Amino acid sequence: MKLKLRTKLSITHGIITLATIGIIVLLSSLLMDKQLIKFVNDNNQRKMDSIVHDIAHQYHGEWNIKKIKETSLRALEDGLVISIIDHSGTVVYDTETISQKKAEELLKSIHRNMREHFRYWTGELVTKRISLQHEEEIIGELMITYYGPFYFTERDSSFINSLHDVLNITRVVSLICALILGLIIARQISIPITKSIQVTKEIAKGNLKERVHVKSDMVEIKELSDSVNLLARTLEEQEGIRKRIVADVSHELRTPLSAIQINMEALVDGVLQPTPTRLEGIYKEILRVNRLVGELTKLAKYESRLEKMNVGKFNLNKIIESIVTTFESEVHKKNLSIIVKGKIEEIFGDEDKLSQAIVNILSNSVKYSREYGSIVIETIEQEKHFVIKIKDEGIGIPPEDLPYIFERFYRVDKSRNKATGGSGIGLTITKEVIEALGGTITVHSSLGEGTETVIILPKQY
Repeated sequence: MKLKLRTKLSITHGIITLATIGIIVLLSSLLMDKQLIKFVNDNNQRKMDSIVHDIAHQYHGEWNIKKIKETSLRALEDGLVISIIDHSGTVVYDTETISQKKAEELLKSIHRNMREHFRYWTGELVTKRISLQHEEEIIGELMITYYGPFYFTERDSSFINSLHDVLNITRVVSLICALILGLIIARQISIPITKSIQVTKEIAKGNLKERVHVKSDMVEIKELSDSVNLLARTLEEQEGIRKRIVADVSHELRTPLSAIQINMEALVDGVLQPTPTRLEGIYKEILRVNRLVGELTKLAKYESRLEKMNVGKFNLNKIIESIVTTFESEVHKKNLSIIVKGKIEEIFGDEDKLSQAIVNILSNSVKYSREYGSIVIETIEQEKHFVIKIKDEGIGIPPEDLPYIFERFYRVDKSRNKATGGSGIGLTITKEVIEALGGTITVHSSLGEGTETVIILPKQY
């Protein structure tokens, strides 16, 4: 049977509390009974010593029967039956003879009480003989009959019953308090979880603006609600990116296709003449569409790891120097300077794919650098890694855009200015290449101060 978390927590808390209270009560009862038995035995011994003292002082040449009777009745109330025999063997006083009925009733009452409190009690009547002395002269013998090894009187039984009642009341009150406390704790745990479940269901329906608003001092509950809220925010941001990507792709495809369509319709209708210039313009638009589709196909291959890695050793610095020469024209137009630092002659990996990644990064650095700026490419060999740093003095990237620059079709230039904007796939492909080579890529940038891209590759691929 499936139970709600609150119910299960309450039941579990109640069971644990009940078991704990039961163990405490059991141990308390055992300890209490043990201490009570010791206390009663010590108390009975003191009473016997007192009786011996009182009886011995009732002899002054002859016995004071009146005082002896008073002492014997007090002893009988304490479960002690006494008999006195003088030095000649004559019975001076016998409680069972004088107060036979009362003595029998009291002993039966003690036996009944002991059976009620101690199921396995095996007490029996025992008689203790004590010599009586007066002025250092033996004047007789006192016989005290009682239940051994221990017994409780009516007063003792009442006291024990009161203690057990207190324990039972304590057990019930503790259980009720524990159940109430368990319900409160279960509620404090279950309500935030229930709210988190409700919010995740709303998120699953597409309501990405839903958030969990709970206050809890429990670390796990706080982390759960924060995680759900983070998930919602991330999905909301991703949804925004997705919509923007759809708009970007639509725009990237629609613009050249519309231009091709308009020009072709004009040519078909005879409005325009098929001059070489017009045909070249149409051809360029077709190439543009084809290039975009090609980049999409290439990205899909990288993501699915369909392209085989051609791993081998190559000279990294020579590759970088070769790449730099391909940008000479753009560098010359903007009066840029490219500085290559470091010297890593041998690296293990896929030469073509790493070259493509560096080309993509360097292309962005050249494209977004200001005139007369500089670009520094530095290679560093560490114990277990190769590090490639490409730093420019360009326009930089806004902080809000940095987390998304590796998203496909994401472009910092929201206006899609064709003077600088590409398809928004280059950095996505670059990241896929570096990760396929077992490395990592990070970008550090400040708006207006330039951008630094750091590639870290393992020495052993």
